[in-house]
Amino acid sequence: MSEHVSTSVNFGDAVHSIKFRENGRNLLSYFFHVDQKIEENIGDLLKFYTIWEAARSSDHLPRWNTSLLEQLSEWHQFMRISHIGPMIKPAKCDLANSKKLPQTMGAESPDSLKNKVDYLSLKNQSKYREYLRYIYKHHYVISVGTTPFYDGGTLPIILMSLPLAENGKDVTHFLSAVTPMS
Repeated sequence: MSEHVSTSVNFGDAVHSIKFRENGRNLLSYFFHVDQKIEENIGDLLKFYTIWEAARSSDHLPRWNTSLLEQLSEWHQFMRISHIGPMIKPAKCDLANSKKLPQTMGAESPDSLKNKVDYLSLKNQSKYREYLRYIYKHHYVISVGTTPFYDGGTLPIILMSLPLAENGKDVTHFLSAVTPMS
Protein backbone atom coordinates (compact mmCIF):
# COMPACT_ATOMS: atom_id res chain seq x y z
CA MET A 1 0.00 0.00 0.00
CA SER A 2 1.43 3.41 -0.88
CA GLU A 3 2.00 6.06 1.77
CA HIS A 4 0.21 8.81 -0.14
CA VAL A 5 -2.78 8.66 -2.43
CA SER A 6 -3.83 10.86 -5.28
CA THR A 7 -7.55 11.34 -5.61
CA SER A 8 -10.00 12.92 -7.98
CA VAL A 9 -13.39 12.11 -6.52
CA ASN A 10 -16.62 13.66 -7.77
CA PHE A 11 -19.02 13.77 -4.86
CA GLY A 12 -22.03 14.93 -6.88
CA ASP A 13 -23.86 11.67 -6.13
CA ALA A 14 -23.65 12.09 -2.35
CA VAL A 15 -27.01 12.10 -0.58
CA HIS A 16 -25.78 14.54 2.09
CA SER A 17 -22.67 16.34 3.30
CA ILE A 18 -21.45 17.83 6.57
CA LYS A 19 -18.56 20.25 7.10
CA PHE A 20 -16.50 19.98 10.31
CA ARG A 21 -14.03 22.61 11.48
CA GLU A 22 -12.46 22.18 14.90
CA ASN A 23 -9.05 22.10 16.55
CA GLY A 24 -7.26 22.88 13.27
CA ARG A 25 -9.05 20.01 11.53
CA ASN A 26 -11.20 20.76 8.46
CA LEU A 27 -13.22 17.92 6.98
CA LEU A 28 -16.02 17.75 4.46
CA SER A 29 -17.91 14.47 4.82
CA TYR A 30 -20.00 13.03 1.98
CA PHE A 31 -22.64 10.34 2.61
CA PHE A 32 -23.64 7.59 0.19
CA HIS A 33 -26.23 4.86 0.63
CA VAL A 34 -24.55 1.45 0.84
CA ASP A 35 -26.13 0.48 -2.49
CA GLN A 36 -24.31 3.36 -4.24
CA LYS A 37 -21.09 2.00 -5.73
CA ILE A 38 -17.87 3.94 -5.75
CA GLU A 39 -16.89 4.67 -9.31
CA GLU A 40 -14.31 7.36 -8.66
CA ASN A 41 -10.64 7.17 -7.81
CA ILE A 42 -10.17 7.36 -4.05
CA GLY A 43 -6.66 5.95 -4.11
CA ASP A 44 -5.81 3.08 -1.80
CA LEU A 45 -9.11 3.49 0.07
CA LEU A 46 -10.75 1.81 -2.93
CA LYS A 47 -9.07 -1.44 -1.78
CA PHE A 48 -10.50 -0.94 1.73
CA TYR A 49 -13.98 -0.35 0.24
CA THR A 50 -13.69 -3.33 -2.15
CA ILE A 51 -12.93 -5.74 0.70
CA TRP A 52 -15.94 -4.42 2.64
CA GLU A 53 -18.17 -4.55 -0.47
CA ALA A 54 -17.16 -8.16 -1.19
CA ALA A 55 -18.21 -9.13 2.35
CA ARG A 56 -21.77 -7.83 1.90
CA SER A 57 -24.69 -9.23 -0.05
CA SER A 58 -27.41 -7.29 -1.80
CA ASP A 59 -29.56 -7.11 1.33
CA HIS A 60 -27.05 -7.62 4.16
CA LEU A 61 -24.23 -5.54 5.56
CA PRO A 62 -20.95 -7.25 6.43
CA ARG A 63 -20.50 -8.51 9.99
CA TRP A 64 -17.70 -7.43 12.26
CA ASN A 65 -15.83 -10.72 12.46
CA THR A 66 -12.40 -12.31 12.35
CA SER A 67 -12.63 -13.19 8.66
CA LEU A 68 -13.27 -9.58 7.61
CA LEU A 69 -10.54 -8.31 9.93
CA GLU A 70 -8.08 -10.81 8.46
CA GLN A 71 -8.93 -9.62 4.95
CA LEU A 72 -8.26 -6.05 6.13
CA SER A 73 -4.93 -6.92 7.77
CA GLU A 74 -2.91 -4.49 5.64
CA TRP A 75 -5.28 -1.73 6.85
CA HIS A 76 -4.97 -2.36 10.60
CA GLN A 77 -2.45 0.44 11.09
CA PHE A 78 -4.78 2.92 9.33
CA MET A 79 -8.17 1.93 10.75
CA ARG A 80 -10.38 1.81 13.79
CA ILE A 81 -13.53 -0.14 14.62
CA SER A 82 -16.25 1.62 16.57
CA HIS A 83 -19.45 0.49 18.23
CA ILE A 84 -22.67 2.28 17.31
CA GLY A 85 -26.31 1.67 18.14
CA PRO A 86 -29.78 3.18 17.91
CA MET A 87 -29.03 5.56 20.80
CA ILE A 88 -26.81 7.98 18.89
CA LYS A 89 -26.54 10.56 21.69
CA PRO A 90 -23.68 8.91 23.65
CA ALA A 91 -20.27 9.06 22.01
CA LYS A 92 -19.31 5.87 20.24
CA CYS A 93 -16.75 3.58 21.79
CA ASP A 94 -13.64 2.60 19.83
CA LEU A 95 -13.03 -1.14 20.00
CA ALA A 96 -9.76 -0.99 18.10
CA ASN A 97 -7.69 2.02 17.21
CA SER A 98 -4.50 1.98 15.17
CA LYS A 99 -1.24 3.57 16.22
CA LYS A 100 -0.94 5.54 12.96
CA LEU A 101 -4.50 6.88 13.03
CA PRO A 102 -3.78 9.61 15.61
CA GLN A 103 -0.66 10.64 13.68
CA THR A 104 -2.79 11.05 10.56
CA MET A 105 -5.69 12.71 12.39
CA GLY A 106 -3.58 15.23 14.29
CA ALA A 107 -3.74 13.68 17.78
CA GLU A 108 -0.97 12.68 20.14
CA SER A 109 -2.19 9.14 20.95
CA PRO A 110 -5.08 6.76 20.25
CA ASP A 111 -6.67 7.73 23.58
CA SER A 112 -6.45 11.45 22.85
CA LEU A 113 -8.14 10.91 19.48
CA LYS A 114 -10.96 8.93 21.08
CA ASN A 115 -11.43 11.56 23.79
CA LYS A 116 -11.53 14.51 21.38
CA VAL A 117 -15.24 13.80 20.79
CA ASP A 118 -15.87 14.86 24.39
CA TYR A 119 -14.34 18.27 23.66
CA LEU A 120 -16.13 19.12 20.43
CA SER A 121 -18.10 22.33 20.37
CA LEU A 122 -21.86 21.90 20.77
CA LYS A 123 -22.30 22.66 17.07
CA ASN A 124 -19.86 19.91 16.08
CA GLN A 125 -21.26 17.45 18.63
CA SER A 126 -24.59 17.84 16.85
CA LYS A 127 -22.91 17.37 13.46
CA TYR A 128 -21.08 14.30 14.74
CA ARG A 129 -24.33 12.74 15.97
CA GLU A 130 -25.80 13.46 12.50
CA TYR A 131 -22.73 11.76 10.97
CA LEU A 132 -23.34 8.69 13.15
CA ARG A 133 -27.08 8.67 12.33
CA TYR A 134 -26.27 8.43 8.60
CA ILE A 135 -23.94 5.50 9.22
CA TYR A 136 -26.61 3.85 11.38
CA LYS A 137 -29.11 4.30 8.52
CA HIS A 138 -26.94 2.30 6.08
CA HIS A 139 -24.69 4.99 4.60
CA TYR A 140 -20.96 5.01 4.15
CA VAL A 141 -18.93 8.18 4.43
CA ILE A 142 -15.98 9.63 2.53
CA SER A 143 -14.41 12.66 4.20
CA VAL A 144 -11.72 14.85 2.67
CA GLY A 145 -9.84 17.68 4.27
CA THR A 146 -6.83 18.61 6.35
CA THR A 147 -5.59 17.90 9.85
CA PRO A 148 -2.75 19.44 11.86
CA PHE A 149 0.57 17.74 11.23
CA TYR A 150 3.40 17.29 13.72
CA ASP A 151 5.64 19.76 11.83
CA GLY A 152 3.18 22.62 12.42
CA GLY A 153 1.67 22.41 8.94
CA THR A 154 -1.40 20.56 7.78
CA LEU A 155 -1.79 17.15 6.20
CA PRO A 156 -4.39 16.52 3.46
CA ILE A 157 -6.31 13.33 4.30
CA ILE A 158 -9.12 11.15 3.04
CA LEU A 159 -11.18 9.15 5.54
CA MET A 160 -13.77 6.44 4.89
CA SER A 161 -16.30 4.98 7.35
CA LEU A 162 -18.23 1.80 6.47
CA PRO A 163 -21.17 0.29 8.43
CA LEU A 164 -21.19 -3.25 9.82
CA ALA A 165 -24.11 -5.25 11.27
CA GLU A 166 -23.98 -8.28 13.54
CA ASN A 167 -27.29 -9.57 12.13
CA GLY A 168 -26.69 -8.21 8.63
CA LYS A 169 -29.42 -5.58 8.96
CA ASP A 170 -29.05 -3.36 12.06
CA VAL A 171 -25.80 -1.38 12.14
CA THR A 172 -23.79 -2.25 15.26
CA HIS A 173 -20.27 -1.12 14.34
CA PHE A 174 -18.40 0.82 11.72
CA LEU A 175 -14.91 0.63 10.26
CA SER A 176 -12.95 3.78 9.51
CA ALA A 177 -9.67 4.09 7.63
CA VAL A 178 -7.65 7.20 6.89
CA THR A 179 -4.81 7.82 4.46
CA PRO A 180 -2.78 10.88 3.55
CA MET A 181 -3.81 12.46 0.27
CA SER A 182 -1.44 14.11 -2.16
